[in-house]
Amino acid sequence: MRAKASYKDHLIFQDLNLHIKKGEVLGLIGPNGAGKTTLLKLITGEKTADSGIIQLGNNVKMGYYSQEQERLHPELSVLDEVRDTFNFGEKEARNILGMFLFRGDDVFKQVAMLSGGEKARLSLLCLFLEKPNFLILDEPTNHLDIPTREIMEQAIQAFGGTSLVVSHDRYFLDKITTRIVEMEHGKLTEYLGNYSYYKEKKLDLEAFEKDRSGEETVEEEPEKDKTAPEKEHQKKQEVSAVEREKLSHVEMEIGRLEATVKMYTAQMSMDPDNYADLAAEYDEAQKKLEALYEKWDELAAKMD
Repeated sequence: MRAKASYKDHLIFQDLNLHIKKGEVLGLIGPNGAGKTTLLKLITGEKTADSGIIQLGNNVKMGYYSQEQERLHPELSVLDEVRDTFNFGEKEARNILGMFLFRGDDVFKQVAMLSGGEKARLSLLCLFLEKPNFLILDEPTNHLDIPTREIMEQAIQAFGGTSLVVSHDRYFLDKITTRIVEMEHGKLTEYLGNYSYYKEKKLDLEAFEKDRSGEETVEEEPEKDKTAPEKEHQKKQEVSAVEREKLSHVEMEIGRLEATVKMYTAQMSMDPDNYADLAAEYDEAQKKLEALYEKWDELAAKMD
């Protein structure tokens, strides 16, 4: 997708570019008000973009999970919710419900009387019974008990399809995601790993930016007094340490982008329907990589 969205006179984002790859579990994170909910609504079709395009792949069947559990029927029993909605016999419905911890007389509870965790379990079960191949999960672990959280983790890990997950739950994202995308200030930044990888790289980038912003102060002229040779030697050591750290950060970023370029290369050969979008993302990543190669050469020269 590549889209622009606003609310009344407030621009939320423009020219936002996101490609979700088949089979991945993508975690979408960012501060409240960044536009995550708007992005989900664009993908589900609940909201129309001001401009741009949102395109789903061929044969995509979307399943949407929200905290409100709108899909459930409050007047039905748990058993009837599964049996009547999906045309199961009682024995088959009981077996399926048992996998989501509804056993014995629990299946006769009225949906309206279920706890928050029980409703979440039932809603998730019904979602999987619809057999989607693309899940969109909006804050799925909010207010859940531990057994329900564990069931949700296991179900998503065993799902095998594509998932887009919006969550503030770091532990949950660590367990299930294969890529993190951070949404902030109307832009998306991707990290090719789970939440722990994202945090590590985020700290690396912040340290790199801090070092770069302090570069001019490092190069100030030394005082010319009787200890000038000693100060000059100390300054050289400090500059060298800063440059080594910068070089290390650049090398990490080069590794990340090289992996990204390889990923796009593989995707272009496996997904011809989205070749144009993938080629554009490949070109953008390649340009960033070339700029980092030049930066590495510059820093390496200073180390000599």
